[in-house]
Amino acid sequence: MLLDQGEVQRLGSKTPSSKVDVRVIAATNRDLHRRSEEGAFRGDLYSRLCVIPMTMPPLRDRLEDVDVIAPRLMRKLAKKYDKRGAEGWLLEADIARLKEVTWPLNVRQLEAALEHALLVKPPKEPLRPGLEKAIAARGLAGHHEPTVTRIDPAAIWGQIKRREGRPENLKSLKRRYGQPVAYASAELAEGELSKKNAAQAFAMSYRAYIGWMYRNRPGKRERRPARAT
Repeated sequence: MLLDQGEVQRLGSKTPSSKVDVRVIAATNRDLHRRSEEGAFRGDLYSRLCVIPMTMPPLRDRLEDVDVIAPRLMRKLAKKYDKRGAEGWLLEADIARLKEVTWPLNVRQLEAALEHALLVKPPKEPLRPGLEKAIAARGLAGHHEPTVTRIDPAAIWGQIKRREGRPENLKSLKRRYGQPVAYASAELAEGELSKKNAAQAFAMSYRAYIGWMYRNRPGKRERRPARAT
């Protein structure tokens, strides 16, 4: 009643339903489209909820955001524990180290590691030793290196088209299989779909998809650093 007609009625009430002016925002970590096709989620409810779908990629697929997220978390923790100047303890080298970690539990895990490092940091000592302890304690001591595997781009696109597993964007595919495979997979998608629908298939906004394809096009020449004069 709420999603269809914008009306609600109190449980057990005999009075007529009342009109309400609300917007419903629903979030999930499941692929509801696939689950609705499998009959595990009501298709009619999915169609009512999925008006403007938005996909938030995991932190491991947007590690560049750590540059912004980590300092903000440190400011939050400094205020929480009343540690003046703690936001300045996080150095650029520390942020670079944080960007080497996969963070499978996303931002909450990153915050927990920073909190750990903050609480065990001795006076007048750098944050880095505590940060390394926090990373190791969570089994994340390994560097975040891309795993490049020889694989047929058609197989990648086939899995995405059949919605097998969690939707992956092109950044994640590039990290796992390399740029040529990720780009070729996208080209196969564009051979069957419009660019807009291809972007949706890879769980990306149209603008992000077009930008990625442009930056990763074959034969693009890397910018050379400017020479000092």
